Amino acid sequence: MPLLSLDRSPEFAKLMGRIHAEGLMPEIAVRHFRPIVSRFFSAICRALPEMSREELAWKAHCAIGALAHMLLAQPRILIETPCRLSLNAARQLIAFAGSGFRAVAEQQKELEVIS
Repeated sequence: MPLLSLDRSPEFAKLMGRIHAEGLMPEIAVRHFRPIVSRFFSAICRALPEMSREELAWKAHCAIGALAHMLLAQPRILIETPCRLSLNAARQLIAFAGSGFRAVAEQQKELEVIS
């Protein structure tokens, strides 16, 4: 909820886009967020011990991407009026990410054959 309640402006979206486009986000994350990310990732690993750290890292990467997209864009594909970021938006993201973390990557062997 704290992230969803940030006062976002067009400048914020431009800044975030530029940080990502110029490849600066990994350095910023390591420098400023490593302790938090480490604790968060350790908790995920304890909650889902049957999954490899690599699989959980990909799942966390996708969940963070969904959060970033939610912060920077409003859903307008199937609805005509923009949705406000709210408790309902947080519930949507939690349900989406939670399902993603619990899903087993069943196609792993098929993907290994393709690559």
